[in-house]
Amino acid sequence: MSHAEVHIQRAFITLMSRRLARLHHLTEASTATLAAG
Repeated sequence: MSHAEVHIQRAFITLMSRRLARLHHLTEASTATLAAG
């Protein structure tokens, strides 16, 4: 694996984990809203 590929892979993983974290936060917020309502 080349050095550039490592950078691309790391950037991709970071992007995906951020997206997953945001999705998780959104689902938690909507669940809390439903529970409160």
